[in-house]
Amino acid sequence: MSSLRPTGQTGQTVQFGSKTAVAESRGKFIKGAGKGKKKTRLSLTENHVYNIAAKKIDSNGKPTRSSLFHKARYVRVKQGSDTYDVNIGSLAKRLGISRGEARKLAEGEGGIGRMQQEAHVREEAIERYNRIAEQYGKHQGKLQTKDGLNTGLKPSTILKVVQKGLEIGEDGKVKTKPQQLAVGKHIVRISEGGQLSVLQKAIGEGSNGAVFQTLNINKAKLEAMKEAHDKKANEKLFNEHKVLLYLQDGKADKKIEGIQSAPREVTTINTGETQKAFYQTDLADGSIDSSNSKMQIFNALPQRTRLDLCKQLLSGLAHAHTYGGSPFFGVVHGDIKPENCLMHLGDKGYPERFELADWGGSGINEKAQSYTPAFYPTDISDRGIAQAKRADVFAISLTLVMVLSGGEMPELQTSNEGSPIPVESSSKEALAIRKNLQEKGIDEKVINVLIKGLGRNRPPAFQLKAEYEQAISSVSKEPVDLEAIQKLKDAVYMQQILDSSFL
Repeated sequence: MSSLRPTGQTGQTVQFGSKTAVAESRGKFIKGAGKGKKKTRLSLTENHVYNIAAKKIDSNGKPTRSSLFHKARYVRVKQGSDTYDVNIGSLAKRLGISRGEARKLAEGEGGIGRMQQEAHVREEAIERYNRIAEQYGKHQGKLQTKDGLNTGLKPSTILKVVQKGLEIGEDGKVKTKPQQLAVGKHIVRISEGGQLSVLQKAIGEGSNGAVFQTLNINKAKLEAMKEAHDKKANEKLFNEHKVLLYLQDGKADKKIEGIQSAPREVTTINTGETQKAFYQTDLADGSIDSSNSKMQIFNALPQRTRLDLCKQLLSGLAHAHTYGGSPFFGVVHGDIKPENCLMHLGDKGYPERFELADWGGSGINEKAQSYTPAFYPTDISDRGIAQAKRADVFAISLTLVMVLSGGEMPELQTSNEGSPIPVESSSKEALAIRKNLQEKGIDEKVINVLIKGLGRNRPPAFQLKAEYEQAISSVSKEPVDLEAIQKLKDAVYMQQILDSSFL
């Protein structure tokens, strides 16, 4: 059931689940309009406490007995000149804390900011780890939980449970079938002697696997863990590790501008019916796409700051394509799109690093294994690495057009398979792209370079990067308005809480 939206205004509609109610006046119960055997009543009170009560109705339409259906509390939080009603129950579940703690956090000085939340999550995760470790501690050679349940498992089995992120069921037996990892419930050590982490929350899922935010207990640091769904996805995870290490000269700690860091640990874990691959890596603040809140923060940056960030992606691709020193060597990404470009916020709270991610389908000295049709142009033949590099150049040009224009895909002519036809500089598609970027304040020289990257005679990545750098050199640098960025981030985060459905 979706969390209740606070209104407190006469005549406004309140919606929760499939039911709706109209607020006639404060303090009165109003019957819901939902269908079914349950009728719902809503109470709106001055102190922002909303009680939803449910009654079971017999065949004659009369209540048989009353039962509490749900209760949600809201507090009013001020952020700058804006005011928000925050669902305390939703916030408490999001952070894994009590309602009382969530209320204190929400009503604290400055309300709920991203850094406040992350600091609190880190502390709570460490406490949660201690609770789990105590709950699954050894007792006379067997596993003893706090409620006295003795599973009869040997210490060696307990170690496997902890290492492999498995789960102990209510019957006291280890669940060995592959399942989605339980957030906040599993301790994961993905290799013998590896770092110990607590899963905090799922932060993304695609066709090949899921990504979790984890707390590295050894380092007290937030990280990301990627889990493969099947055998093919396993191979991609291992390939991604191989490709990224290759681009970093085999040095795990080497940083290449515009390219995701190589995972620190990669392993397969036998979960019963199958083997799943996992790896741990740096935690980014999110990919850039039109549905991502980070896009709003990116758009609020000065033009030169945004252009410099985009240059990092071109630097990363140029490095990959030229690695090995020959047109016939190098690495093809094969699936460049906004969702595969990771953003990292710096110490000042705004984006400072842009990186190409998801290299699992990449090819070393050969064409890549997978493409997204909407970013794979029609003029590419199946003739090996040189052609595949040209596909990457088109894809990154299209990605930068989308990022700099607010995240929207431009209207391009496509084939029957959905692949875009290269853009001619004088075509209506090019004119539409130019107009859109001009409205976003993007410099004309930069626009020319990006449209060139979408054409049939597009240059190789290293040349496109050089032309782009020359184009942005004349764009003046402006300071970032940190106060405006922080206010926007707070507003975005508040809206995410209000839009969540945790209750």
